[in-house]
Amino acid sequence: MQFQSVYLRVWLGQTVYVLDSKSGLKRELKDRKAYKIIVGLVSDWQGEIES
Repeated sequence: MQFQSVYLRVWLGQTVYVLDSKSGLKRELKDRKAYKIIVGLVSDWQGEIES
């Protein structure tokens, strides 16, 4: 497993703020309203899964 980035996603109403260690800060607008805070990791499983 190869680590790529860590992110924090804050969902306030219809606005979602995403702070990513790789791509910086982004703001998105969504159709539904919600209030959430999500912390996540992005990784790549190189060579672990064969087709």
